[in-house]
Amino acid sequence: MHFVSRRKLYVEHGGADGDALILLHGMGANAAAWHRFLPLVEKNWQGRWFAPDLRGHGRSLREGPYGIATLAADVAELMAEIGAPNATILGHSYGGAIAALVGTGWYGVNPARIVSVGAKLVWSAEEIAQSHAIAAKPARGFATRAEAVERALKVAGMFGQCDPESPEALAGVREENGQWWTAFDARALAGAGPDIEQLFHLCSAPKRLAAGESDPMMFFDAMQRVDPHAEKIANAGHNAQWEQPEAVWRFFVGG
Repeated sequence: MHFVSRRKLYVEHGGADGDALILLHGMGANAAAWHRFLPLVEKNWQGRWFAPDLRGHGRSLREGPYGIATLAADVAELMAEIGAPNATILGHSYGGAIAALVGTGWYGVNPARIVSVGAKLVWSAEEIAQSHAIAAKPARGFATRAEAVERALKVAGMFGQCDPESPEALAGVREENGQWWTAFDARALAGAGPDIEQLFHLCSAPKRLAAGESDPMMFFDAMQRVDPHAEKIANAGHNAQWEQPEAVWRFFVGG
C-alpha cells in the first residue's frame, strides 16, 4: 500500500497497529531499495512501517530546496502526520544522515532510536565538488528504458545487484515527452557534503551504526567515534540491506 504525504512524499507502508518504523533510503535510490528487507519487517516488526521516497527521488515531489535540512523536515512532518513522533528510524547511506539530523530533536519529533547502515561519514573536498558539479548539469534523457534503468541502478549503487526488469529497477525511471529519465533529480546532489559525523554526534536519540565490510564509503574509525560498538556486515558492500537483509535485521534488533 502507499499514500502521498502532506509534503508530497510517496510513502509505502504496511504492518499493524503498534510502534512505527521509518525506513529511509540513500541518495539516488528510492523506497524500493528496502524491498528485499521488507519481508523481515513484515514478519518480525510488531507495529507499522513506512518507507518514503525522499524529496527529489522516485515518485515524490521533484522540487527543491534539496538540502539535508529540508529532507529532515520532510521526514519529521511525516512522523507527525502518521502520529508517530517517537518512531524508530532505520536509514541507509544518506538516509542514515537524515535520520541523525531528525534525531537531534530540532524538528519537534524525538525518535526512539536511530539505526544507520552505510552512512558516509567523511566527505573529501573533491567529492563534495564533484557532487555539486553533477547537480549543476542539465538533466539527461535517454532514448530507451533500458538505458535509463542502467543509469538509475548505477546512481543507486545497485547495478549488477538488481534485475533491470524488476519492479525495483523500474521504480527508478520515468517516461516523459517520448524520453526516459531517472526518477532521481540529480539537483539533490547539491545537498552533499555537510559534516555527517558531526550530525551523528549532535543526535540525541540512541543510535547504532553499521556498514558492509566491503563498503567503499565506510570509515570504520569515524563510525566507532560515534558508536563504539559499530559493526561491519559480512559479505556486504554499500547496499547491505539489499545484499544481506537477514544480517542487517539481526544488527537492527540486536541494537
